[in-house]
Amino acid sequence: MNIKILAIFLMILGAALLMLGFYQLNQYMSSGALGGQLASMSGLEALDNSTAYVQQLQQMYSSMLNGMIPPMFLDFLLGTILAIAGIAMYPAQK
Repeated sequence: MNIKILAIFLMILGAALLMLGFYQLNQYMSSGALGGQLASMSGLEALDNSTAYVQQLQQMYSSMLNGMIPPMFLDFLLGTILAIAGIAMYPAQK
């Protein structure tokens, strides 16, 4: 296999994983804005069973946000490693 093709493939795969990591970071940050709205909804005590529902929703929401963090960091890490490996393997110009 040609080393130049492998190096380009690693750079492209690394860049794609970095883009995926940035997309997941964007989703995490925009989902964080929803958490503020859920916190403000906890003051709705006039409705029946609203407090328990909002607390359950906040718990589910926080576990969802915590589940987004490890894949995001893994994509950043693998993308960086593959991109650096591709750059390092690319043959030097003669």
